[in-house]
Amino acid sequence: MSEPPAERPRPASEVVLALWRGLGVLIMMLGIALAALSGLCTAAFVVADMEHVSEAEEFSGLELFVGGPFILMGALMWWGGWAISREKWRLPGAEGAGSEEPPKESE
Repeated sequence: MSEPPAERPRPASEVVLALWRGLGVLIMMLGIALAALSGLCTAAFVVADMEHVSEAEEFSGLELFVGGPFILMGALMWWGGWAISREKWRLPGAEGAGSEEPPKESE
């Protein structure tokens, strides 16, 4: 019976890329949770505020000033995590990094 072939160790750059992608997914999940929970809480308080508005009072909108920055922060975390975790992202100095074109030969 033959032994299974030994796995080659992965290059350090691949390990680092995998860790960065994992970090990006974690940041994206935290951003989704923050935006969703803040949005639900803000929406609940807006609805509650609108129910108690009478003809003499106006809608204050204070909930939007308190909850809005947290929704924005969650959305930005979501976007930043997506940018880190996407497949095309590369570390500086890694093979294939950047969108540099090869130098053209002069005629």
